[in-house]
Amino acid sequence: MFPWQPIFAFLIVLAAAVWLTLRVLKTVRSVSRGGQGHVSNCGTCQHNPEVTKAAPLVQLGKKLDK
Repeated sequence: MFPWQPIFAFLIVLAAAVWLTLRVLKTVRSVSRGGQGHVSNCGTCQHNPEVTKAAPLVQLGKKLDK
């Protein structure tokens, strides 16, 4: 009887190779289209740290008596 572990390990490695290949192809295609997609970052994107509005800084400390 043929052991099942080598087959299972091969399927895991094959799935990882397919996933990695698809990610590389997606990145290469995105770059070849001028950076559109997940590789580039636009100036008006909410995830751009220069565009995101930061909440005011609250400092904790002793209250000064007036």
